[in-house]
Amino acid sequence: MKKMKKFLMPFIIGLCSCVSEHTDVQVVDEDAKIVEISIAEMNSDIPDSRWVCDNSAKYWWKSNDVLGIFPVGKGSQLEFPVDLGEGETAQNVRFDGGGWAFKAGYTYSAYSPFNLLSNRGNQIPFSFAGQSRKMDGNDFDLRDNMLMVAPPTSVLNGFVQFKFYSIEAMMRIDLYDLPIDKTYKSLALYAASAVIPQEKVYDIFSMEVNNGIVTINDNVLSYSDHLVIDLQDATCDVNNNNRIRVWMGFPAIGTAYGTLRAVVEDSEGNLYTAPVRTNAAGYDIYKNEIKRHSQIGLRVNEFTPVNGVSGSIEDWEIGEEILGSAN
Repeated sequence: MKKMKKFLMPFIIGLCSCVSEHTDVQVVDEDAKIVEISIAEMNSDIPDSRWVCDNSAKYWWKSNDVLGIFPVGKGSQLEFPVDLGEGETAQNVRFDGGGWAFKAGYTYSAYSPFNLLSNRGNQIPFSFAGQSRKMDGNDFDLRDNMLMVAPPTSVLNGFVQFKFYSIEAMMRIDLYDLPIDKTYKSLALYAASAVIPQEKVYDIFSMEVNNGIVTINDNVLSYSDHLVIDLQDATCDVNNNNRIRVWMGFPAIGTAYGTLRAVVEDSEGNLYTAPVRTNAAGYDIYKNEIKRHSQIGLRVNEFTPVNGVSGSIEDWEIGEEILGSAN
């Protein structure tokens, strides 16, 4: 078998690269195989909830991003890095696959970020914990905060196309009314009970897209009453009404979350809390269904200090009196 030609894929709101052994799929001939990778536009049901945020937050393929690719029913996954020139980024990647092991008539599915699976077959694990507010210049880098999957696609006439969809929801959260002379360590979104999935596995072959509606079979491994993102010592943007903007991957489970409440921790361990509202007419989040492959704009203001409470968010159990009401 000839050595596979590497390609790399990026996100800027865009992975180690070795090639796994795989003997079931073989190079058909010496003809070039044309491979195209693109990202489906996200659904947005709420005004002022754009995927392009201030013209700076988009998905981009970048060198050293890595795809996991499965031949449907033909064996285990392969690991492929996207290969762009130095400093190059692209929303769509089209390249000559050359010696790629894509066999005519076979069907493949792909996902990112790549995970070195261990005896999970086509079950893709993903954790919503450990998210971070990372930047690439003025752009938000969300490649570790959300799972992207391309539904099964067949190799036809020497051509294969992977179109990636976000599996869950992406929340853009604007924080206001926090003290402007501090740096901020973390943001947690709390539900009234442990209904927020922390870890899931997804059946990559079950994914379907019909009229823009994404479905996929999954299994929740663990739940929590909150989800945390590291704010990386964020400061208030004095040029945008002292706002802190955060992008966060969030499991889409319809309206089951109820009213969410935000808790922000500053670098000194002080906590601030406020109800979470959408940017559409100030409605509470529970009045809007959280759908797969969707983006939701949230606004959090009217923060108040949590008196007498110190320590990290992870050690703090939110109580009914603190939860209160978002009305």
